[in-house]
Amino acid sequence: MLAALRWVPESRAGLTHRIFDLAGAATVTGGLMLLVYTIVKAQQYGRGASETLLLGETSLVILAGFVVIEQRSRHPLVRLSIFRVRSLTSADLILMLLGAGMYSMFYFASLYTQDILGYDPLKAGLAFLPVSVGIIVGAVAAQQLIGRVGVRAVGTAGLMIATAGMILLTGITPAGTYLGSLLIGLGPLSIGIGLTFVPITLLATANVSDEDAGLASGLYNTSQQIGGALGLAILSTLAADKTTSALMVLGRAPAAADRAAATVDGFQVAFIGGAIALGLAAILMRSLIRPSDVDSIDPTTPLPVPG
Repeated sequence: MLAALRWVPESRAGLTHRIFDLAGAATVTGGLMLLVYTIVKAQQYGRGASETLLLGETSLVILAGFVVIEQRSRHPLVRLSIFRVRSLTSADLILMLLGAGMYSMFYFASLYTQDILGYDPLKAGLAFLPVSVGIIVGAVAAQQLIGRVGVRAVGTAGLMIATAGMILLTGITPAGTYLGSLLIGLGPLSIGIGLTFVPITLLATANVSDEDAGLASGLYNTSQQIGGALGLAILSTLAADKTTSALMVLGRAPAAADRAAATVDGFQVAFIGGAIALGLAAILMRSLIRPSDVDSIDPTTPLPVPG
């Protein structure tokens, strides 16, 4: 930060107005937060309970209000016409599914290392270092492959590899090991994620004007966060339901081994859901992205490696 103050020159946008769309920001943030809260609390209230329905309907009303506000605002937070750009809309939708799978992997795999394998938090964190390495390897490889086989092919292959890795994670057991249960799936999953991020970034920011570059970049980041939040809320609810039902069918007070087995059953359901999300993303990459969507993409454009 200090170096930036000294050597990075100050710059200011040549705008004739500085208006912040407070109503748009408040409604989209509040609506999404309430939607995630509704999904998480559905297990406690019951999916058909009046509390769940009321919260869900309220969140949808707030989000609908956001759309109306953006349509009528002179200076909207999100100019809705940008979604007419096929490559951007498709990439953001695919990224939402990728975020759902990726966030669920990190969350449930970290719980598995601590609650089942017995790792302390520091050791659990170190166990994920290969994931960072795999993402870097995949991203570097993607930058080399895009110029040879194309953006769509690399993105589709990356999502298929990530899906295969997530499927391998469904094989975890209470008696599993780090190498045999986790790393065997985390390896291909992380490489697939790295392979996917580069083409998705290109697709999400291509075919837009210079003045919309910032908005496109913001939508890219927001799509990943929304997908992660909604995906994790849904998959954690399904995992908890599976664990609860596995314990209820015992008909007796569960022992420690029973709780571990039921917990792993829930994790398996979550990984299955993550695999479905990634598989659907691969299908959308292949079906929604057309050759004309990638004609303007320069494969030599340098991109930051995701970490």
